[in-house]
Amino acid sequence: MVRNVSLPMVSVIMPVYNGMPYLPKAVASILKQTFSDFEFIIIDDGSTDNSASYLRSVHDPRIKLINLPTNAGVTKALQRGLLHSKGKYIARLDADDLALPDRLAFQVQYMESHPDIVLMGSSYQLIDEEDNVIKYVNIAKKDLEIRWKLLFKNPFIHSTVIFRHSVLTKNNLGYRQAHGEDYRLWVDILEYGKAEISDKPLVKYRVHPNSWTTTKNDQQVKAAYEIASKEIRKYISIESGKIQPLISFARGIIIDENISSEVKRLYKNLLKSFLLKNHRHINMEILFNQLLEAKKRMGFKVIFTWWPDMIANLLIKRLNDRPQ
Repeated sequence: MVRNVSLPMVSVIMPVYNGMPYLPKAVASILKQTFSDFEFIIIDDGSTDNSASYLRSVHDPRIKLINLPTNAGVTKALQRGLLHSKGKYIARLDADDLALPDRLAFQVQYMESHPDIVLMGSSYQLIDEEDNVIKYVNIAKKDLEIRWKLLFKNPFIHSTVIFRHSVLTKNNLGYRQAHGEDYRLWVDILEYGKAEISDKPLVKYRVHPNSWTTTKNDQQVKAAYEIASKEIRKYISIESGKIQPLISFARGIIIDENISSEVKRLYKNLLKSFLLKNHRHINMEILFNQLLEAKKRMGFKVIFTWWPDMIANLLIKRLNDRPQ
């Protein structure tokens, strides 16, 4: 299909609610991208600070400013942005984060050369309120590992994501869920292609007292649990009361060495079903015996993050590049 060159290659969507004082730098980080074929859709979601007046003062033909009269919430703001998007790709940035200068150039080139990838994220630099880099966080993952992680949590940083617009329009997908809207969308998108998270940091991800990371509420946690529960049940039958211990075990939250044999059995069955459904075959008894022997040799006294991490290192990462 020949692309309509009158349309932008990328639609960058940024919802804003009381984005000051970080908003100007976030906006500038997009406008200064080395890749220029984009439209920048900014949704002011009923801000009560100076965000709206600042946004009106920025004059760039690539900006499409949408003003919502009252605060509708991030999901509705994002969906409004999607409805106005015309790009081949949709990229996201939150109003307190910063895109590194080659973020769009790198992601567009990669997506163009990998047509099987429908969703892409990246590693990131963690920054504080003063833009100081705290650390580099490498969350690189290939498709198989991403699908495994999605059973328990959202492995993507929203501000690093780019995805194919056509997947949403053809399949009636979008930001629909009031909480956990991105997690739900990633699961839906991966019904139609592959995902990848690059080891290249493309965003500076800010943590501050008013950020979502530090203020996420019980509704967000509940929504993530419900999404994970639904995904797990695609692979195994499980009682409701067993789901939370299984998720906690997989995420390395449970540190009790005497974790129930039932949870271990469920974890084992889940992994087996996951690999079979994704056309990867392995002797599970041999694998788990290897893990138990490794635990014994290494002298661990507790079960912490070693179990799922070893699964990923010994199995999923190793299988990622094998032909199906």
